[in-house]
Amino acid sequence: MSAVFITCRYAVFAIFTICSAITCSVAVWDYTLGRDASLNAQVDIFLAFLGALGVVFIIPVLFLDIFRRNALPTRVWCEIAWVALFWMLYLAGASAATSMLPNLMCSPLAPLLPGYSTHSCISSNVLLAFSWMCMSTLLLYLVALVVSAVLHHDDDPGVWKSSVRFFPWYATRSTLPSAPSSPKSWQRPFALVVPQPKHAVDHSEAVKQMDAAADVEAAAPMSRKVPMRQNTSTNVTQPQPAASMYPPHVQNKLPAGKGASAPAPTGATPPPLGDWPRSIQDQRQPRSTRKPAPSPEAPRSPESANTTSPRSSSSRRGSPTRRRTPPPPLDLSRISAYNRVTEAVEEQERRNR
Repeated sequence: MSAVFITCRYAVFAIFTICSAITCSVAVWDYTLGRDASLNAQVDIFLAFLGALGVVFIIPVLFLDIFRRNALPTRVWCEIAWVALFWMLYLAGASAATSMLPNLMCSPLAPLLPGYSTHSCISSNVLLAFSWMCMSTLLLYLVALVVSAVLHHDDDPGVWKSSVRFFPWYATRSTLPSAPSSPKSWQRPFALVVPQPKHAVDHSEAVKQMDAAADVEAAAPMSRKVPMRQNTSTNVTQPQPAASMYPPHVQNKLPAGKGASAPAPTGATPPPLGDWPRSIQDQRQPRSTRKPAPSPEAPRSPESANTTSPRSSSSRRGSPTRRRTPPPPLDLSRISAYNRVTEAVEEQERRNR
């Protein structure tokens, strides 16, 4: 559409140039014929000047439009101004010539005038025709240019300062050319699976059953969870009484429970580290720091000497059997614990008496 508009524009300029040149030459010719017939038509002079001015003005404008981009005379606002000016001048000249020349050159009494020529009426008619043609062409182009600028003002407010030739007239409203066709290859059509409609499943019965089960669970008493205990059986062996340090005749006289110390209680827990904590029974028993005095050696009897000699001799000889003699009885007279025991025994005998 923009190329069509620019083509019409150059066509208007061509018509304007031709009409201006013909108007100028015909106006001079008509003026010469009227002067010979003693008729002074001032409108011929005006039209001759207007035609010459149009030719002189349009040629430089065309050169600027072709060889210079965005020149001042080719801008939209400037072109509208000078086209409107020439249109008004041609309108005034054509109107004046139409009202004056037919009455002077084409009247029935004109042939009676001295020096009248038959070409006077023809020149007047030609002048009127080209002057009106030039005015009409300028009017059409002026209207088209103003309307186009107003229509493009919303899309581009700078249309008034743009060049008429390089502005994209109606480019936004034209259809875009189609893209080049790409080579087509056969493709397997896609298989579209259409979902089948199904009725909605009624879950009301299942929901009711779940609600009933929840009510039963809520109504039932809460059962306490009893922790499971593993029955572990431990084989507890009763400790054997420890060997007493007292001689047999003393053990018979001791009260029950004093001959041997009570065994330490055995439990599942391991004993504490070291000597802590101590039992009350251990705390009450004082520890003696003194070492027991060595017991005097008992005199050996000749029988013992005799018994030892064959043993030693037999040991020297390497006999397989060895006999051990029992150790001599311990002298516990100097031990404080022994003294306490004897005192307790004596006191008990006194009470018994």
